[in-house]
Amino acid sequence: MPAASDVPVAVPFLRQVDTFRLLRAQRQNRRVMNSWSAVPVALLLGAAVAPLPAQAQHRHGAVRLEIAVEAASLDVALDAPLDALLGFERAPRTAAERAQVDAMFAALKAVPPPLAAPGCTLQSAEAASDVVKPGAKAAEHADLQARWRFACRDAASLRALDIGVLMKAFPRIAQVEADVATASGQFRVALKRPATELRWGR
Repeated sequence: MPAASDVPVAVPFLRQVDTFRLLRAQRQNRRVMNSWSAVPVALLLGAAVAPLPAQAQHRHGAVRLEIAVEAASLDVALDAPLDALLGFERAPRTAAERAQVDAMFAALKAVPPPLAAPGCTLQSAEAASDVVKPGAKAAEHADLQARWRFACRDAASLRALDIGVLMKAFPRIAQVEADVATASGQFRVALKRPATELRWGR
């Protein structure tokens, strides 16, 4: 099984900053600077960075996760092109496509959830995409956002997240990239099929 690589970020963990906001600022800054060593503190604190065009952020078959690990909780946010989940990026046109959309949301909100971590129990799950709503306007590219929150016995000891159920439910996902924020640092990890476990830290 291919191992997921991880690259520690050379900046301290900042508890007072919203973790997902920090991760998104890191990702935007990497696109602009293409260098971890050049990350300005102001950007990590959420300073505005001009986003790339949607075409540069949106890659079919590739999805992103933002993972925040705290003392007793684990939060995971998913940003995925609808093509990777459905095979189309528009409102459903037939009953079969409507059923496919319903099945997608059911899989993402399922109990047990489509991802797992040792010692963690799902507390909440949500998923949304305006494009698949009836009457939605057509878009060149469309994405879905989902978020899971877990209560954990010892989240600080977590070093891995199993996404095998997610990969099985959505076979069009070919690659997963993740930004991870923990008390010991920030990491970027990635995997490609057939791997199903994201690992970080040491």
